[in-house]
This record gives sequence, C-alpha cells and structure tokens, in this order.
Amino acid sequence: MRFRTNRAFATRLLLLFAATGIFALPVRAGVFDPDVYGNGMSLGQYMREVPGGGQPGGPDYTFLMGKYEITNAQFSAFLNDAQLDGGATGKGSNMVFESNGWVRMVGDPFTMFRTLGVYSGIQYNSAAPIGQRYYVRANTPQMDYSPFPASQMSLFGAMKFCNWLTLDQGLGESARVYHEGTTLQDWHPMSISTADYVTRDVNATERQDLVDNYLGYRLPMDNQTTTASAYNEFYKAAAWSTTALANRTFGMGRNSIDNRDANGVGLHPDYDPKFPFTIDDPFETDNDIQTTPVGFYDGTNWQRSQWNWPLPMATFQTRANLNSYGIFDLSGNVNDWMQDRFLDPFINHVSRSGSYFRDASELTVTYREVNLIMSNSSELGLRVVRIPEPTTLSLMFFALFAAKSGRHRRV
Repeated sequence: MRFRTNRAFATRLLLLFAATGIFALPVRAGVFDPDVYGNGMSLGQYMREVPGGGQPGGPDYTFLMGKYEITNAQFSAFLNDAQLDGGATGKGSNMVFESNGWVRMVGDPFTMFRTLGVYSGIQYNSAAPIGQRYYVRANTPQMDYSPFPASQMSLFGAMKFCNWLTLDQGLGESARVYHEGTTLQDWHPMSISTADYVTRDVNATERQDLVDNYLGYRLPMDNQTTTASAYNEFYKAAAWSTTALANRTFGMGRNSIDNRDANGVGLHPDYDPKFPFTIDDPFETDNDIQTTPVGFYDGTNWQRSQWNWPLPMATFQTRANLNSYGIFDLSGNVNDWMQDRFLDPFINHVSRSGSYFRDASELTVTYREVNLIMSNSSELGLRVVRIPEPTTLSLMFFALFAAKSGRHRRV
C-alpha cells in the first residue's frame, strides 16, 4: 500500500504549527519563581543545559539542571500552594499538614518536611490564612534567608516537590516522574513497579524510560556510580570541563578548594579545628543556619552591608565559579538528594555535593553519602533536573523531511 506525502500539505502543517505557537519554546507562569535575586532570570535561564556526549562514559543525552539548589523562598511557596490545594489535585495529594507546620505523608508517620527553630530557614504561622502560613525567617539584624538553600525535607518531601513543580509548570499528570502513595514503598520512579522497587533500584532500561518518556522535574540520577557512567547526571554536571576536556575534582570546576570556593569545614588556610564554625565564611555561627546564599561563590568581593551577615567581617572575597554549565554549589552548602539508593535495602538513599558540615574530602564530586529516606536534616536539600521538551527546530525538521520525501512505501 502506498501513500503520498503532499508537499503543500506539509507546508500548511508548518504554517499551522507556527500560528498555534507549537514552535515556540514553552513559557509558563506558575507559583515557582526562578528569579532568585530579582534580576529577571527566566526559567529557561535557571535550568542549565548539560549537552549529551563529551564526557567519556557519561550520559549521551541532554538534560537540564537547576542553576541553584532550591531555596527557602521556592520551597515555602510550594508548601503554601500544596496546603492551599488541600489534596484536591496532585499538587497537594498524599500530604498531611500538622499544626506545628511539619508535613508527613498520608497513612504514615514519616515526615516529609519539618520546621526546626533556628536551624530552619522556613517557619510556620498557624494563625495566618492557609496558603500564607509558611514564611522565610529573618535574622537580627535583618538578614533575609530567602535565597539560602532549603533543607529539612526527607526524600519523600524532595520527590513531592518535583511532582508539584511538574504540575505547577503545566506539564500535566502524565509527566510526573514519581509514583506516590501512603507508605514508604509507594514512593518511587514511575518506570519501576512498587514490588520491584522494594527489592532493587531502577535498571538501565527503566532509567532510559525516564529519559525518553517523562518530561517532569525530578532529582538527579547518579546511577549508583562515583564517576562517569551512562546515567550519572550529577557527575557529568559537576565534574566535566568542556574547556579542559577533563573531569575536575570539585563542582566549581577546579582540582583544589579553599574557603573562597565553597561552603564547607576546614577550608580556610588558617583553619583551627577548635573554632570550626567561625573561620570559613561570614555566615556561620555555632547556633544558627550555617549555609550560604545560593550562588554566593561567584568571584564577588562581598560587603557586609549587602547581606548583614552575623560575623564581623567587613568584606569576603570569593573566587569565580568555573563550572562549565554555570551551575553553582555542586560542592558544599547542602547535600543534594539523588534519585538513587545506596546499595540495598531501598531505605538507604544517596545524597551528593557535600554540605557546610563536610571537609574537602567529602566535597569532591565523587563522594557519595548514605541517608535514610525518612531523614530530615539541616544538611539535606535538593536541586532539580529534567529532560528538555521538543524544540521548534526538531519539529520543523520533521515536517520538512516529510515534505521533501515525496512518496513513501508502507508494507
């Protein structure tokens, strides 16, 4: 049987695509605000492209990764929107909001997120209207913790944020990457069954299914490997230098590190272990939030007047971020939840990048840390990745190919 591809029809198809905006890159306005510092950053600028190929043994597909770790302002907006939703849609499903602001999953006592006094940048006011109860705390003198990385979420809280962001950005229920439910076992990637996930992590076929068929936001994969492998997205983004064509030791694109590069412990040349929290950066104290604002280490000589940091340093010189993809804090600040488990059983999961409480050996891009999936910690945060949507050019090439091919034979 034969059919003819009519060039005039293909031309009309191209014009229709253009007229209906199919060729336009998606611009969606949801609750999520990528403009962390109010300088007009769009979602397209926030999600940094990591092209496939280049790194020997690394991913051969292109993916997008958040320029920064998810901030207190972004995570509190999620909590408020989900609480306002009340479970009416997938934005707030499988979440129980306690009177103290802690959030747990439906049917299980395990916490998805908790507020924790001075160690949490997000606070809760039960007297405020629903949808406005979560807010970002300020210090005295007033220091805005909005651009600091969010923490205190368990793996379930991180997964739920990803699913919420998928819906918030209008990608639809079918684009969500994570299955949800009322027990620990119910939370897993969509490409694997609950029964299989209890006994093993996703395999290569199931990872490729996520890459090929799910456009939603998710956590980075590290493929249970420390270095380059086909699905180790974290290592590709953190280690590979597109200029040197080599893997770097630290996520800011260098093979050495000091306190001008990242937020960790003992990085200052004059480090004294008797004073571990007061030498590396101007934000750290013994009894308060010890993270730094996302993207702080960018080469700027910061002034105390710009941040109102708690320590009596007038200025603080940082070094430029040399990460090839313009992604920040892939070494230090908070540990980022990964999608992958740490061997078996499924309750052990991986975080990577190291935190403010880790020394240089644990800030390397090869270091994998194990955490229980129900863990809440001031050291644990998240950043998001996703697969890019089909672009204008790919659709145009398809239509033009159809127009040029003239006739095809179908058997």
